[in-house]
Formats: sequence, structure tokens, C-alpha cells
Amino acid sequence: QNIITAQKVEIEKMQQLVNDYKIPDTKKQAPEMHEALGATMKSMMDDMATIKMTGNTDKDYVMMMIPHHKSAVKMAGTELSNGKLAALKNMATKMVEDQNNEIKEFQLWLDKNK
Repeated sequence: QNIITAQKVEIEKMQQLVNDYKIPDTKKQAPEMHEALGATMKSMMDDMATIKMTGNTDKDYVMMMIPHHKSAVKMAGTELSNGKLAALKNMATKMVEDQNNEIKEFQLWLDKNK
């Protein structure tokens, strides 16, 4: 529930930024950034496809969320390295912190529930 709540806020903030700002086409301005984001998504999907489902919904959820969150950290890092909008860079900084904390929580849960 905490993840849902936090990500709803993030999504609303991002949507507001999209609505408020004319964001340049990253394909034209920074193709390497666009390619890095696409590669991160592909890597996450590839990692998630290799996870063997256990049939335990809780465990399967946690195992899938770890690579999902790791990709979010990597994407946020790309924004921090290449982004221009201060508001997005601030969001990316918070996302890195939040997602890393959630990864730690997921790993602790997995360690306790082997």
C-alpha cells in the first residue's frame, strides 16, 4: 500500500510537469538518453522474464518488484545525469532514495520468507 500511495503521488507530479512544461523531444535532443532509458526497460523486462514463479503470490510479487525498482533507480540516475528540469531532477533524487529503501525492504522480506 505504501508503494501504491507513493507512486500515485509521483505519477501525479510527473503528469503535472508534462501538462505544465513543453518538454523537448528527447529523441532529437539526446538520442543517447532515450536509448539508455529504452535499454533499461528492456533489461528489466529480460530480468523479470527469467524469474521462476513459485505460485506464492506474495513471494512472486516481491521477486518481480526488485528488478522493477532497480530499473527505476537506473532511469532516475539517467535523469540526474542528463536531465535539464530541476523539478524532474528533484523527483529523480527522491525516487532513488525511495526505491532503494523499498528494495532493501523487499530483500529483508525475502530473507525472512524463504
